[in-house]
Amino acid sequence: MPVQTSLPMAARSMAFVIKSLHGSQVTSTAVLTPEQMFNGSLIEIVTQVNNGCLSKLNAADQKTVSSLIAGINAAAKLQPSSN
Repeated sequence: MPVQTSLPMAARSMAFVIKSLHGSQVTSTAVLTPEQMFNGSLIEIVTQVNNGCLSKLNAADQKTVSSLIAGINAAAKLQPSSN
C-alpha cells in the first residue's frame, strides 16, 4: 500500500486510540482537538518511518516521507523558542 494512502489511515487509528484510551490527552497537555491528535500522530509515524525503515520503501514512498520530514522540520523552525 502506498505511503500516501497508509499514513492518513494510520494517523487516524492512532488518534482514535489516544481519544479512546486517554481521553484525548497526551502526558500533561490539555484535551487535544481531533486535528491536533491527527497531526501529532502523523508527525510521529513519519518520523519513525524516516528513522527506521526509509531505505526499505520504494523510491516514490521515500520521496513522500522525505518531503513530509522537510515540512515538519520547516514548521519546527517557525515555532517560538521555549527559552
